[in-house]
Amino acid sequence: MNLWEGLLFAIAALVAVRVLVGMMRRREESIVQEVQAQVDAHIEREKEAKKKKRAVSR
Repeated sequence: MNLWEGLLFAIAALVAVRVLVGMMRRREESIVQEVQAQVDAHIEREKEAKKKKRAVSR
C-alpha cells in the first residue's frame, strides 16, 4: 500500500466513523423522544385517575 492508498483509506475510515456517530445520535434522540412521550402519557393517565378518584369520593 503506497502513501496515497493509505491516505485515502484513512479518510474513508474517518468518514465512516462520522456517519456511524451521526446515526447513533439520531437513534439516541429518537429513543429519548419515545421514552419522554411514554412518561408524559403515564403522567397524564395518573392525573386523570386522581380526578376520577376525587369525583367519586365527593
